[in-house]
Amino acid sequence: TGTQGKVYHVAKDRSASLAVDLPERQALTLAPAGAGLLIGSGDVGGVYRARPAAGDEASYLSKVMDAEYPARWGMARWHGTPGLTVETRSGNTAKPDSTWAPWRRVERPQATAGGSAGAITSPSGRYLQYRVGLSGPTGRLRDMSLYYLPQNQRARITEVTVADPPATPPVAGAARVHSAVVKLRWKIENVDGDELTYRVVFHEQSESTWRPLGGPEPLTKAEYDWNTEGLPDGQYVVRVTASDEKSNPRERALDFALESAPLLVDNRPPEVGELHASYPQITGRARDGASNITEIEYTVDGANGTACPPATASWTIRSRRSAFACPHWRPARTR
Repeated sequence: TGTQGKVYHVAKDRSASLAVDLPERQALTLAPAGAGLLIGSGDVGGVYRARPAAGDEASYLSKVMDAEYPARWGMARWHGTPGLTVETRSGNTAKPDSTWAPWRRVERPQATAGGSAGAITSPSGRYLQYRVGLSGPTGRLRDMSLYYLPQNQRARITEVTVADPPATPPVAGAARVHSAVVKLRWKIENVDGDELTYRVVFHEQSESTWRPLGGPEPLTKAEYDWNTEGLPDGQYVVRVTASDEKSNPRERALDFALESAPLLVDNRPPEVGELHASYPQITGRARDGASNITEIEYTVDGANGTACPPATASWTIRSRRSAFACPHWRPARTR
């Protein structure tokens, strides 16, 4: 096989078995050499000699298996001819080196209805390699299955935000609609794909007691629509906790919590007062206890609203208390 570095033996009945597994990725040429073969390799150019194994020399050495995370190794199950011996070794480097645990035979090997099985005794690690003694030239390994439990990975909440309300085209002359619903959303990093649940709590910024949001059961989506209608205006902090308890036993479950930046809750409308009319000008003062006043409009006889520009140096676009004057309006004629 030109790209896998393997040489297969094909029998007359067209069944195939792996005969030689080269360390190089390319097996390109074959030549008979006595009872064995010469194999020319690419990738790294070389010539390998393969000969029939004598006695207990026949063996198969697997590639290094990667569990992606540190893992606890469990059972090995295989199919093959009787008398196979199975050994494993484990480590935390992609290539076996001196830090790897030594070869160990599987414990309590026994025949099963589906082949043979035994317990892997190699210590926990990210990587595993197995070696099978074929007990002579007639030995055959048909397949191997390895079972493992990867170390649980903690999901992370990276951001808690407030989603913008859906955009609606403005309607001329229509009053602006305020919603007391704060659409909380959070972003998740969940590297091992566990099923996650969420619990959400909040408190006013100057308080220390957390109060729950949602019902008694945890949330299953990374979002929550928070109705703030009954809350006093002010700055609030929300904390979201993610847990993978539905995918793991209690002793292995992990959680992660993240607090939001202060969120403004402002459901009370601004107040407009101290109105004084002195043709052709009307003056007044707008106040809001929580938010900055960013825009003032006026209407005459129910016509469309007109923006009112700053009138004095005391009114900036972001002050909470704004003096304003709307000049050059003409009152309706009266009799």
